[in-house]
Amino acid sequence: MLNRWRSASAPHLPVVLTLVVCLVFALCAPGFASASNWPEVSEQERQLSALDDYPDADAVVLQKRGRLVIDDRGVSSYLEIFERVKVLNEAGVDLGTVSLFAGSFYRMRNLEGRTHTPDGRVVELTEEAKFEKSFDQYYSTEVLSFAMPEVQPGAIIEYRYQIFFDSWAFSDPWFFQGRLPVLYSEIVYEIPGALGFAHLPMVPAGLDITHTSQRGANFTIVTYVGKDLPPVPDEVRRFPYSDLAAQVTFLPRSRFFSGRTFPLFDDWESAQALVEGDSSYGYTGFKSDCGDAKRKARALRAEAGSSLAAAQAIFRFVRDEISTEFYFGVGVGEIDCDDLIKAGRGDFAEKSLLLHFMLDAAKIDSTLVWVRSRNSGRAQPNLPNPFQFEHLLVEADLEGRLYLLHPGDPDIAFGALSPWLEGVQALRLAKKPEWFEIPFSEPTASQQTSRVELKVGAEGGVAGKGSLELTGHAAWNHLDGRRSAQEVEAHWRGWLESSYPGFDVSEVKAEERLEKGAIIVRWSLQLREEEVLGEEALLGIAAPLRLESNPFSLPTELRLTPVQMAFALRDVSEVRVSWPSGWSPEGVPQPKSLNTPVGHVLYQVDGSMEERWLSVQREFSLKTPELIGREAYDHLRRLYATATASDSEEVVLVAGDAGAGE
Repeated sequence: MLNRWRSASAPHLPVVLTLVVCLVFALCAPGFASASNWPEVSEQERQLSALDDYPDADAVVLQKRGRLVIDDRGVSSYLEIFERVKVLNEAGVDLGTVSLFAGSFYRMRNLEGRTHTPDGRVVELTEEAKFEKSFDQYYSTEVLSFAMPEVQPGAIIEYRYQIFFDSWAFSDPWFFQGRLPVLYSEIVYEIPGALGFAHLPMVPAGLDITHTSQRGANFTIVTYVGKDLPPVPDEVRRFPYSDLAAQVTFLPRSRFFSGRTFPLFDDWESAQALVEGDSSYGYTGFKSDCGDAKRKARALRAEAGSSLAAAQAIFRFVRDEISTEFYFGVGVGEIDCDDLIKAGRGDFAEKSLLLHFMLDAAKIDSTLVWVRSRNSGRAQPNLPNPFQFEHLLVEADLEGRLYLLHPGDPDIAFGALSPWLEGVQALRLAKKPEWFEIPFSEPTASQQTSRVELKVGAEGGVAGKGSLELTGHAAWNHLDGRRSAQEVEAHWRGWLESSYPGFDVSEVKAEERLEKGAIIVRWSLQLREEEVLGEEALLGIAAPLRLESNPFSLPTELRLTPVQMAFALRDVSEVRVSWPSGWSPEGVPQPKSLNTPVGHVLYQVDGSMEERWLSVQREFSLKTPELIGREAYDHLRRLYATATASDSEEVVLVAGDAGAGE
């Protein structure tokens, strides 16, 4: 979609901002979206047909302009956006379908659009083309889509709209870059004099973003401009867009009102205080009515005995008995913990707050922690903005060990975390908030171990049995506590059938052990009759853990971005093949070994011709999920190339004496 590259800046702040300023007003504001005139299309824009620096670009952003107007009363603050894109080839025509974010806190108004066709016509976006509404689970908000008219190579599409919000507080970044080249990007901030503010740019090396500031009697206008900006490379498993793109964030530091200055996002202490709130909202308000939660916590403590057992019981209650609403953020609205229990559902932050309160009621010390997922982008410690965080964790001190708990994830055991919450900077809430790092798990903590035995029959048929055990993040990758036993079996049956083309998979038994973070799968195999070759049998050596292709085939000298994987891991597998009298191996894989600083690949072959069996053991290890720099990428590329090539090898068995000398 056209603005996919800007989606991280789409508004999705929690309602707590509204509560902070206690504003609930009808919105009405002027702006360019209500005017009939559009910025003139220049002759240079009309004639542009290709970019010398980006000859393969499907389209180019000619202009991207934003204007953020903060009203001193918070009654009519709004952000207006204008975009103009030139379609350069047939592939760029798909960019004529545009998707924009909206929701209850931010509301889009006054959308207009039009297409300039190559033959000089101007075709307006009609009401019939607006909107196709859908729900984006990640942002917990609506996605509004529309199709620009008569989009074709050489056309210029442009659209504009306004986003209104019930506050003077706005803290989402403006991204200058996207997945397309950008010739001109501009954001203008119009800030009332009563509001203290900061504008914090983050600009990658080699890019030039300029800014100017103009002060008036009752306002300040700050303008940031970027020109001739490259696209953020669309490379496989790169760091998130928000870690790579040039951006600037407006942050309200303080508010002058009735002769006093009130701190807002001035530092982490004041930001924490805003989210914690008072008896009417925020974390403090959440604890205002918690009698039921307190009684439940104390009952679980009495049943469990030890602090650790009690914490585990309370965690399971919040994780399993309160269903999760997938809303990301650390703020809460007008809800208390007893409301949450009665409703039987809550979002990530609400469930963590409930756990925190119940642990306290059970006399178990715990602390709240703010964290942002690696796959969304790094948290920025120099930016005291609580709304950059997505998850609220609970840190519990139990029997001399610290446990980080995430009760909002239904597939996470006590003390475990999603791999995307490892290797990140997190903020521990305290009188003085403290930054600390959540380390990566060791590769051996996330392991896949498979054992497969295959027997070749006298007529060339193949049958066998297999087992697979997954632990840690490897198991988390498949766990889904919402599935029934039948759905779990169907999931693994489908996964195995895709791993063994030509085979019938049967007797699938899957045991998912959520509390241990482990999965055990067992199955039987039978080569389909139509696949039997008669005098020859071809047997893969790496299924079901086979690497089908190398995702890092891009030459090292062309790779521009660092690599981000979900987690480090270790795969261990063995395929044991036996055959009847009269058969013998004609082709056997050769042992291989490659050790690099980022991981290793090992293949070992063992067997006995006299006893008619052969075993291929395979080990693949990735030591770290993130690799920065060309040297690290080159090691990774060679590692996957070796494993992919070796995994494609087969044991070849033939009837008769053709392979007797192998």
